Amino acid sequence: TPNNTIGSLTKTTAPADLSPILLPSPPAYKKGEKMATRRAYGTALARLGKSSQRVVALDGDTKNSTFSDTFRKAFPERYIECFIAEQNMVGVAIGCATRDRTVAFASTFSAFLARAYDQIRMGAISQTNVNLVGSHCGVSIGEDGPSQMALEDLAMFRAIPTCTVFYPSDAVSTERAVELSANTKVDKRLVLGFFFFSTVMFPEKGLTMSSCFKHFHYVLRASVSSVPVDRRLQSSILQMRSLKWALPR
Repeated sequence: TPNNTIGSLTKTTAPADLSPILLPSPPAYKKGEKMATRRAYGTALARLGKSSQRVVALDGDTKNSTFSDTFRKAFPERYIECFIAEQNMVGVAIGCATRDRTVAFASTFSAFLARAYDQIRMGAISQTNVNLVGSHCGVSIGEDGPSQMALEDLAMFRAIPTCTVFYPSDAVSTERAVELSANTKVDKRLVLGFFFFSTVMFPEKGLTMSSCFKHFHYVLRASVSSVPVDRRLQSSILQMRSLKWALPR
């Protein structure tokens, strides 16, 4: 009977493993090395996948741009290709993360996550623990045109209740932000850029809430002093050189 089936499944299903998921080793970057944050995301995701079988990845047919393909090649059985259907991708990711059975990372271009606003909002209301990753943020995508530019994504996610936003500035902070996001409850948003950036963080130092604030102020001061006044209005200059940490509302 259905009741017996449910009872049988309950007895045979192992409890969810809620232990912390940590990078197996510090990020392997040298100070001054240039690396796109989206490439560092793929590397970090694959490294986390080695640490825990709970880590799964989803993508909206942009895996070669978001570098989630790095995870797919390492763990094809834990990768879900959702194609150009971002609303469905977010729904599947929320389902994967139900009851903490998996730690789901769903990635696409930042601009395309706007299509799934209702799913993201309802997921937050339902206290989902999903990780949404958007690359090519702001105007950094340049010649690909305005239809690909994410100019509203930060405002959109800051309006989501309980949502935490990570905005890493280099490869090291990206890997540490992915690690921190995997262990942070409630809805998360990771913002990634298109350009290559010099490494400014020390690989052996992990990210915490307080260090996110300190690193943001350090990089922002360095960015402002090195950018000509007539270019400071270009959003990608300051946004992409800063780590923006927004506390959950």
